[in-house]
Amino acid sequence: MPRPFDGRNRHRDNGVTIGVMSGFTVEVEKETDGRWIGEIPELPGVLAYGDTREKAVARAKALAFRVLADSPTEHDRQLHGSEV
Repeated sequence: MPRPFDGRNRHRDNGVTIGVMSGFTVEVEKETDGRWIGEIPELPGVLAYGDTREKAVARAKALAFRVLADSPTEHDRQLHGSEV
């Protein structure tokens, strides 16, 4: 299992910093306007900007946790049917 993203388990690939967070990839890139953007490709739409790399990663992780917390689980589907 991948280690949580802590800033050490990353590599650079064409200007993109890639880290692993609880099984998800956090890609971080510096935009031309100086802002940083953190994105989790496995969760469509989960991306966040920050003034620093760390803020972008933290905001992307926070958004990912909110998305996952709001997602119905298989247990929810079994209890409530496909209406969840």
